[in-house]
Amino acid sequence: MCNVTDLPYPFQREAIDELTLNSKYLAFDMGLGKTRVALETAQARNAKRIVVVCPATVRLVWQTEGAKWWPNFPVYILKGAKDAHLLNRPHGIFVLSYGLMQTKESAIIRAIQHGPEFDMAVFDEAHALKNPGAIRTRTLLIKLFKKFKYVLPMSGTPMPNHAGELYPMLRVMWPETIKDFTGDVMDKDTFTRIFCETDRRYIGNGRTVDIVTGSKNLDELRARTKGIFIRRRRNEVLKQLPPVRVDLIPVDGGEFDTGGINFDEMSNEELMNALSNSPDGHIATIRRQLGLAKLDSVSAYLAQVLDEDLPRDEKVVVFAHHKGVIDHLRHYLAAFNPAVIVGATPQKDREIQVGKFLNDNSCRVFIGNILAAGTGLTLFGPNAKCRHVYFAETSFSPGENAQAIARIHRIGQTGPVDAGIFYVPGSFDERVQDILARKTADITQMGL
Repeated sequence: MCNVTDLPYPFQREAIDELTLNSKYLAFDMGLGKTRVALETAQARNAKRIVVVCPATVRLVWQTEGAKWWPNFPVYILKGAKDAHLLNRPHGIFVLSYGLMQTKESAIIRAIQHGPEFDMAVFDEAHALKNPGAIRTRTLLIKLFKKFKYVLPMSGTPMPNHAGELYPMLRVMWPETIKDFTGDVMDKDTFTRIFCETDRRYIGNGRTVDIVTGSKNLDELRARTKGIFIRRRRNEVLKQLPPVRVDLIPVDGGEFDTGGINFDEMSNEELMNALSNSPDGHIATIRRQLGLAKLDSVSAYLAQVLDEDLPRDEKVVVFAHHKGVIDHLRHYLAAFNPAVIVGATPQKDREIQVGKFLNDNSCRVFIGNILAAGTGLTLFGPNAKCRHVYFAETSFSPGENAQAIARIHRIGQTGPVDAGIFYVPGSFDERVQDILARKTADITQMGL
């Protein structure tokens, strides 16, 4: 959707300039381009060896964004012990999941600990390091921290639940901000006592435990940490953003059989015509298998977005094509009390499902068949803040995709809309979804 001639938005450029000079916490809202800012900062700092630690669901995002904004610079996805040797290479972006940091003595951790330094480390979704007692927190912020010459933590939600979750990062990176009246750095208990609301609860056998229930003295904490967080809210930069942005999101996919059809030999027009209009039942089977192949990765990505990336008062809309895909999404995302509409949903029940999404705060996701729910509905309102729509499967008609996006991009929407299309890299799906994304974006921007 973009090319390397696209300049950063002004707010991104400001952040890159700040981060090039000083170590700060990048706290853009979701969808404002933290990954690109990190990559541009690495280039501005002339970093040659960069380690990125992120949720497993976004490892491929770093690979595709790296190719887009730093072409010809190698990106290595490390999945386990067999990849540890890659960490000794003289230059590259080395992408690891937080899961690889949860074993005290792993080959990956040993390779970092005993190998050459890294010019830069990026902790993507850095709120994953909110628990000071967790193995991954202690590994990255204590055991390995001295191996990183420069560290960039970034998250749209630095403290998802309460101020205490900031303590591990402040303690290691900005200890001067949390000194007590004697000039000593606060320990965790002191920090919690000053900045957190707690409730003492009985847990049996005469034992009690203090549970953090909220935050307090936030004005003082903001004053102490002034200048550390680069915070940009969507509503602050609306004029710099397009009304609708259509992005491709890479995900892992299993094996699926193309039945000997060589899609690479087809032109774009022939490819889309074959997929859209062919009476061949095998084409339909390929489409269904593709949808199922990426389901686990898509579901995990959406759960991450809902559980950690977005504020609790924001909702998302998800479209798919096949009933099996929708059933899986409904099951996997059950914790978010989904509203669901498929072709067989009676009209009365459709109204109930839409009302549930618009008015029930516990319902944070709408899952719809793209033909049954892609027109005629409004899926945002006073009680349903929603600016993100995802396609687990697209229609092969860009007009139908644009109509689906219009369920949340319509009169009354107060901000730009992000539409994400999932695809499997290296498959014909990548080419198809790129074609559809570009055409869908053109239609939405024309308002047609």
